[in-house]
Amino acid sequence: MPSRIWHSIYYEQLAYDPSPLLQDISAATLILRGKEDMIATEEHQIQMKDAIVGAKFISLPDHGHNIHWEAPERVVHLILTFLERP
Repeated sequence: MPSRIWHSIYYEQLAYDPSPLLQDISAATLILRGKEDMIATEEHQIQMKDAIVGAKFISLPDHGHNIHWEAPERVVHLILTFLERP
């Protein structure tokens, strides 16, 4: 994809506030993020967590936007642990 498209997506994401839609989520929610992610900012991820009642937020150090590729075993462990909680 041309870089101008990526830039457009990035800046559009920064301007978008999903909070009104997220407050209707009632399912258990886990938000995972790589601490070095330059696309999904920590600020936006925390806004998402705050908008979803009871959501859990985990930021993995030394990982970027593709944590599922960078640390697949760790991501699977975190997801399974989250799903197995009471």
